[in-house]
Amino acid sequence: MTSPADATVLKPQAGPVPRGGGSHGDWVPWTGTWVGILSAAALLSLGYVALLHGERGYFVGMVTILVCLLAGLFDAWTTRIPNRLTYGAILLGLGLNAVAGLAARWHLATALKWLGAAGPAECAMGFGVCAALGLIGFALRAAGGGDVKMLAAVGALLGLSQTAV
Repeated sequence: MTSPADATVLKPQAGPVPRGGGSHGDWVPWTGTWVGILSAAALLSLGYVALLHGERGYFVGMVTILVCLLAGLFDAWTTRIPNRLTYGAILLGLGLNAVAGLAARWHLATALKWLGAAGPAECAMGFGVCAALGLIGFALRAAGGGDVKMLAAVGALLGLSQTAV
């Protein structure tokens, strides 16, 4: 038999303190990331409209492309898609499409054309259908949790009709 004196006592290891989800320092890089995404999307949309002499903006579409590219890079490098990216994209999609709905109500055609947003009803349907399809894929173990959230974000940004195209 072993005596209590022989038992190994586990002591906490010294090392770097992991950064939890609640510290405000985590938001600093993501704020810069979102500012960069939105700025790049505005410039790309402006350039695309100028190049094609178009009357419709592609801001929401460019945001979607940039968010998907960033999610793909994170997924390839770390096999994870950050919640700050997916949830931020969902909230941004809901917000931009709500603004598009308000702009339509106030007859601000220029804002609608520049945004290229589908509107609140399309956004809600896109979010719901894409989230449901993602959950089915998750239940069948064909998709991970980040993939489900990313699919829901694309639906929220583009709306149902633009996502289905």
